[in-house]
Amino acid sequence: MEKVEVYADQDLFEHVWLNLITNAIRYADENGSIVIELKKIGNQLTVCIKDSGKGIPEAAIPHLFERFYKVDKAR
Repeated sequence: MEKVEVYADQDLFEHVWLNLITNAIRYADENGSIVIELKKIGNQLTVCIKDSGKGIPEAAIPHLFERFYKVDKAR
């Protein structure tokens, strides 16, 4: 990846990365893959973390940013 500088709260950013990457590891298929992409367009950065797992059910997507929402109701 190209070296970039981001000005942000380090603790919060670490929490975000750990959460996203841990979820990718947890939900990737056995012997699957995890891809992390960084795209820079102008002064904006986009980070994309993908895994080869089954994905999020379509019905759950509108609720993902609701506080305490869990896709897996057993958890």
